[in-house]
Amino acid sequence: MTALVKATYGIFFLGTPHKGPWVEDMASMLNKVDPNHPRLDLVEQLRCNSRALEDQIADFKNICHKYKIVSFYETQQTRRLHWGRSCSELQKER
Repeated sequence: MTALVKATYGIFFLGTPHKGPWVEDMASMLNKVDPNHPRLDLVEQLRCNSRALEDQIADFKNICHKYKIVSFYETQQTRRLHWGRSCSELQKER
């Protein structure tokens, strides 16, 4: 990990809320496809105040002081996910 940190010159976080995105829509869609979908655990880790997310934030805080940080953010709320005709059935992972 130390070699990776030393070799890093920049980091972009595109579309990644760092304190947990709105995941209920994603979880609901995956649950409709397959209640045992393997990615439901990943979605749960993205919930606000999840232990996994808090650990990642703490780890990042330990190394971020080495970098200049510039933030860009949306000024309007992103539309929520919804089922459409083209998304009525998602392919299950095999």
